[in-house]
Amino acid sequence: MTDDPGHYDDLAARHVSIRRVLRLFAPYRARIGAVVALMILASAIGLAGPFLLRAIIDIALPWRRCPR
Repeated sequence: MTDDPGHYDDLAARHVSIRRVLRLFAPYRARIGAVVALMILASAIGLAGPFLLRAIIDIALPWRRCPR
């Protein structure tokens, strides 16, 4: 084994596994879960807008009686 920096980079690139990377995030599991949950909640709220607008247009506006 030599102290060649190029050799070390090749060795490090080959030995990085997904399990090793996931272990780096283990202490932050709760925070990551909270962020994912908030992203899902924000997406659900964003999807609710068009459905509410459809309900207003399809249901509320036809029932409104305007004097002509």
